[in-house]
Amino acid sequence: MMLARQRQQVILDEVTAHGAVKVVDLGATLGVSDMTIRRDINELVEQGLVERVHGGVTLPRSASVHEPGFSAKSELDREAKRAIARAAARLVRPGTSVGISGGTTTHALARELLDVPDITVVTNSLPVADAFHDGGRDDQTILLTVVLADHTKWGVTALANTIPLSDVDILITDAGLERAAQEALADHVGDLVVTRENREGLIDDRA
Repeated sequence: MMLARQRQQVILDEVTAHGAVKVVDLGATLGVSDMTIRRDINELVEQGLVERVHGGVTLPRSASVHEPGFSAKSELDREAKRAIARAAARLVRPGTSVGISGGTTTHALARELLDVPDITVVTNSLPVADAFHDGGRDDQTILLTVVLADHTKWGVTALANTIPLSDVDILITDAGLERAAQEALADHVGDLVVTRENREGLIDDRA
């Protein structure tokens, strides 16, 4: 059975990886009641590590790798994370490719990989990319933000805002999105791909 501190670490990792998580999903993942999850969330809120929203929890609005939220999370079970990161780093050989997701433990792994030569790192995590950048390893990090969203997502308020449109490299949507909305998106994202279906199958247009 997990201790409260261990559950809270899982919650932080989930929120870091996804931006926002529902209480019911956390309860299912950890195998505990919603009441237990809410108690854990309350403790994390008091520490300034997360923000509580209706039905779930999100990262603090100002959270980034350089701000207290991420730093504080990195300090939780720090030695355990470093031990895990070192063990994982020993599996990486020069000349290989590695995919690293978001999270404080995977961020620790990124730091352990700085001395491994000739590797390609693919990540969707800004803190991980920053770790390689700060370590002078920009040549080893590929960071591409791709958003998949059908036309029904336009104009809908979600549980959390993960990133601004200006940080999106490619946004892929369908032709059900109104032309005016397509033009607005094209002005803010790096590349807009609009798929449309014909009798031969799916094709895409780049706005």
